[in-house]
Amino acid sequence: MATDYALRERVQRLLAEGQLPRAEPPRGWVARGTGQPCGVCGQEIDPTEYEVELEFTAEVTGSVLTYIFHGPCHTLWDTERLQSM
Repeated sequence: MATDYALRERVQRLLAEGQLPRAEPPRGWVARGTGQPCGVCGQEIDPTEYEVELEFTAEVTGSVLTYIFHGPCHTLWDTERLQSM
């Protein structure tokens, strides 16, 4: 994974560009990794790691948007989104 500083900058940029949500997720759960890429670092989440999956409903279309993070990347996203509110 990238350094904490690089990941923090990446999260800040993704938040500013609207590619990551700032809102509190209405639904979420934790499970073993499924090999999908992390929404923060982009690396696959291995089954030996845990992933956090969050669901949001798009206000305009009503479609469900899903974001998947490594546990530590989720914590970083959550910290940065709260600080930017």
